[in-house]
Amino acid sequence: MTIKRYTKQLVSNEYDAFMDKQCLNICNAINLIKGIKTTESCCGHNRNRFRIWLTCDINYIRNINIISKALNRRYGGPSNNDNNEWVCSVYFSDRNSCLGKNHKIIVFCIESFYKGRKAYWEANKIAKNIKDILKRGY
Repeated sequence: MTIKRYTKQLVSNEYDAFMDKQCLNICNAINLIKGIKTTESCCGHNRNRFRIWLTCDINYIRNINIISKALNRRYGGPSNNDNNEWVCSVYFSDRNSCLGKNHKIIVFCIESFYKGRKAYWEANKIAKNIKDILKRGY
């Protein structure tokens, strides 16, 4: 009897082999924002919504505006006030975090209302928007 062992291979320095490839661009872009880090992601696999969870150190809460702008159609994103194709939900956590016991973190979930290729395309567009906003020196 042969037992096969599965060895995790890194997709990059930050992600393992389980990461959905459709999430790479947007997670890489979000992780460029100071004080904000992605913690989980799922492309939805053509059945569910595309979702990215991230944490924001409360000392850098202003930087969440970068994501807000990247989602908004006025700045090239897929959503506007009448048509929220992507939303960003907020969850507050006052538990001790990896940042230290005196820090507070806020947890966000960015979510598409579309599934499949449209959501993947929009996620790449949002990633590009984030990078463009950062280049302009937000």
